[in-house]
Amino acid sequence: MQAACAPISPATDADYDIAVEQYNQTLADAMRDVVDQLASYRSVDEQRAAAEAALATAREAYDLALLRYREGLGNYLQVLSAEQPLLAQQSLDADLRARELELAINLARALGGGFEPPPALANVSLK
Repeated sequence: MQAACAPISPATDADYDIAVEQYNQTLADAMRDVVDQLASYRSVDEQRAAAEAALATAREAYDLALLRYREGLGNYLQVLSAEQPLLAQQSLDADLRARELELAINLARALGGGFEPPPALANVSLK
C-alpha cells in the first residue's frame, strides 16, 4: 500500500522560499566578510613591508648621526633630530603589527573558527 503524499500548501512553499533566501543572504554576507578581511590583511601586509623599509632607513640615519656625534663630527641636536623619525617609524610598525594580529583574528572568525588567545595573551584585552 502506497502512502498518499499530501499536497504542499502555498504557505509551506513560501516559507521554504523565504528560508532559502535567508540562507543565501547569510552565505553571501559570510563570503563578503571573508573577502573584506583578506583584502584588509593584504593591505596591512603591504603597508608593513613599506614601513619596514622606512624603519631601516630611519635606523641607519640615526646610527649615522650617533656615530658622527661620538666621533666629534656632529652635535647632539643632530642625533635627536634623527631619533624623531626613528621613533615615529617604530610606533607605526607597532601599530601595523597590532592591526595585522587583529585582522588575523577577524579572518579566523569570518572563516567560522573561534579564537583562543595563547596563554601569553591571557591578560591582554582584545576588542
